[in-house]
Amino acid sequence: MTEVLTRRFTQAPPQTVLPRSPWLVGDTLAVGVVNVVGLGMILGGLQGTRHTTDPHNLLLLVNVAAAGLVVSLAGNAVFLLSALRHVGTLRSDLLGAREAVREVAPTAAIEVSDVLVSASSMTRFHRAGCPAVQGKAVTAGSLAKHLKAGRTACDLCTPTGGTG
Repeated sequence: MTEVLTRRFTQAPPQTVLPRSPWLVGDTLAVGVVNVVGLGMILGGLQGTRHTTDPHNLLLLVNVAAAGLVVSLAGNAVFLLSALRHVGTLRSDLLGAREAVREVAPTAAIEVSDVLVSASSMTRFHRAGCPAVQGKAVTAGSLAKHLKAGRTACDLCTPTGGTG
């Protein structure tokens, strides 16, 4: 049964998000391009100031370097805000799932929900159907095994009935 659970929870999620990262692949590539452009503007402007003594050209080149800095900062700000938005969406999904788990009547629970799972790197143990372990390599274990390992109950799926 452990092998079945491990296989079930290790299926890869859709590849729109980098593994263990709130950043979308497209956003990551876009911020890389924006940073390269910004760095190019900064270096180009500063390198150009070394080869001219005309005050108008110096001002123009310094402005190009400053604009490169603004481009890089703006690109990074948008990148971080998109990650914050994605984290908020994940949080909403988990909180919605938490309410759904609490609304399920104990008699309607399926057999797998009573199986407690965790991974060696986790500090909490979960029910097998908990959204917090979806897509992760977990193994089943008894309550005593999880407590002996120093793990606490998940606040989302409340595997010990909310006393955890």
